[in-house]
Amino acid sequence: MRILLVLAVWASFLGCAHRAARPRPQPQVIHVVLCWLNDPGNEIDRQRLIDASYALKQIPGVVSVAAGPAIASPRPVVDSSFDIAVVMTFTDEAALRAYDQHPLHQRAVADVLRPLTQRLLIYDVRRAEPAAHEKADAAAAPASGASIERLENRPAPASVTTP
Repeated sequence: MRILLVLAVWASFLGCAHRAARPRPQPQVIHVVLCWLNDPGNEIDRQRLIDASYALKQIPGVVSVAAGPAIASPRPVVDSSFDIAVVMTFTDEAALRAYDQHPLHQRAVADVLRPLTQRLLIYDVRRAEPAAHEKADAAAAPASGASIERLENRPAPASVTTP
């Protein structure tokens, strides 16, 4: 009886380890939408836009959706003039193209996005992996975030402007 229990626990552990060892495919496309409302700062309109954005998660190929208001920043390189940002990840470019034509997306654009916004800025980005040596460097970097702080405290190049 004891041997069966040990074998069952061992088999369970191997099954979990095997599942954990398989890497999950990473989303390959990131879709960023910055929205300026017709009535800037209107909380009801903001929430309608956020709710409509999260409903798009139902579309096949959408991996994740995040939406929320801009965070005010004193840093001159940060543009916080928009009302809402929506960041979505897709399995691949084909999923992004299909999403654009999906009836749920078309309805959200017609019923919420167009009526509530005066301006949109959209970026589509293909996700890239760091080079193997950069992965090793990142793993060896201090966890304090010191390198990020050094970059943030560096003066902005003269060519950087904020809209």
